Amino acid sequence: MSTTLNIVASYVHAEGPTAPQHVSFGVDFAEGDEAGRDELLALFPKSTKLKASGCSTFDEETNRRFVIPTIRGSVELRSNGVNGGVNETGIKRYRSIVKHADKLGIEIVFGTRFQNAYADRAAFEQAIGS
Repeated sequence: MSTTLNIVASYVHAEGPTAPQHVSFGVDFAEGDEAGRDELLALFPKSTKLKASGCSTFDEETNRRFVIPTIRGSVELRSNGVNGGVNETGIKRYRSIVKHADKLGIEIVFGTRFQNAYADRAAFEQAIGS
């Protein structure tokens, strides 16, 4: 399978890389490949909370707007007064998504589109204690 799971994992900027905050997941498909998106989404457990979606885009050469089928999801890792400083459910959801992607042979790519994003998977997994 030549699908890519794009992940952006960020940390609380003021606290630095030891304070994981949020993880976003995305898989993009070719225009019109809603069936491929739905087929792949069905291979992930519902507990991952990944959702079928679409991304509207515009082709300037053809002056045409179209929608690219996508799979999207996110996990909040920020601590709160209830979880004792660690969102274990969020970490488990991240691990489940990555485990299933690895098992399916999906390439996992970490993006750094934010200043407070982890540079790679190893740095993020070290921060969450993997």
